[in-house]
Amino acid sequence: MMTTNNVTIGISDDHPKLRQVMKLCLDLLGYPVILEADNGKTLIEKMDGGQLPDICLVDINMPVMNGYDTTSFLKTNWPSVKVLVYSLNEDVVSRNKAFECGADGYLVKPCTIDEIQIAIEQVIKQEHRVLAE
Repeated sequence: MMTTNNVTIGISDDHPKLRQVMKLCLDLLGYPVILEADNGKTLIEKMDGGQLPDICLVDINMPVMNGYDTTSFLKTNWPSVKVLVYSLNEDVVSRNKAFECGADGYLVKPCTIDEIQIAIEQVIKQEHRVLAE
């Protein structure tokens, strides 16, 4: 299940255990996580002047700066960074809003490691698909 690539990941989620599980899954898939944050503002602060990840996994419901605002900021300031929104929100309105903010993909939690890999591969290939369990 390992991939050999140089794609780096940043994760923004306010739940520490979910971040840890996602990081472990990404490590197993061969995607190094170079940034972790508990909200969008912290993610942006870590990215500002630092190493940019190729893809940011961004939760929608976070304190301080939510996933929609984070996605908009990332795509405005670092358009080359891909954004994969991952959220408990399964509704079409949330998905559409994420894409309107510039998201490159949308993944519904909880998801399998295979779904994570497929979503990342689709974002890399610039395929705008919605994945749901």
